[in-house]
Amino acid sequence: SGTVQVPLNMEMVRDCCSWIIDNALTTEGLFRISSSQAQCQALTEQMVQGTAQLPDNPSTPQVHLVASSLKAYLREKTYPLIPYRCFRVFNLKRKAAKTSSRVVSVEECRSFYDSLPPDKQEHLAFILSFLSKVAEHESETKMGIPNLCVVFTPVLMKTQMKGMDSLSESEEQLQLLQELLFNWVILFQSPLFFPSLETSIIKLTVSSSFFAGQYIK
Repeated sequence: SGTVQVPLNMEMVRDCCSWIIDNALTTEGLFRISSSQAQCQALTEQMVQGTAQLPDNPSTPQVHLVASSLKAYLREKTYPLIPYRCFRVFNLKRKAAKTSSRVVSVEECRSFYDSLPPDKQEHLAFILSFLSKVAEHESETKMGIPNLCVVFTPVLMKTQMKGMDSLSESEEQLQLLQELLFNWVILFQSPLFFPSLETSIIKLTVSSSFFAGQYIK
């Protein structure tokens, strides 16, 4: 597409997620309803520059603007949060083991997470914690885990296949993200899995009004 991608500005992502937690969890269609394209492009470009000023007015149009801009930033402006090579290796292993026809297990989720570079692990953990919080408000937003994963799979992952293979791979990526999110509590709050992750999330989220201290018992 010719779009120049930039390194992920996690502070900007954190600010957007915190704003959404504080202002948007009762908004129906959160992350599904689009905003003004021109306004979204402008805010997304500001996010790339690290100069975005999030709205003071949490009106419904402003909620959809921030949500749409966050998606656009992650999807179009930064390198994919989940590297394609990591997904591809994971998927090929499942097919070789003849397990690709069943739901991704907790152990497979752990294996996939372990295969990610350390910075991607931390970023994914943060995004999953955020989406888990959004999903708790499904009765108001109409955006539970399945709907959030439909929206966020192409935001967090890319397919490099063509034609029908691309559709099949997209479905496999969707299934993986769903299971990561469904198993989020098991994966990221049990000492059996990722014992060092608590420190990482606190480090990422220390300035957020919602996230700060969430993992400190």
